[in-house]
Amino acid sequence: MNAISSLKVGIDMHPKVTKHIKEIIDFVSHLIEKGHAYTSPSGSVYFDVTTYPPYGELSNTKDGGMGSGRGVPKGEETSL
Repeated sequence: MNAISSLKVGIDMHPKVTKHIKEIIDFVSHLIEKGHAYTSPSGSVYFDVTTYPPYGELSNTKDGGMGSGRGVPKGEETSL
């Protein structure tokens, strides 16, 4: 964390997600089309960590501590 703090980068831009809904929908749709995300039976969209091998590198884990199955999402998976 000290390495990040030493960068002394100011954050002066605070984008609002509500101003970028179309871009978010397009991005998630692209992930689904490419097979990196899937829709659950309930309609939620989940990222399939098995399709991106480097996933989890920052946390030094094989799958980022997330579930890795398709179909019924595991409790720790992140929805998109």
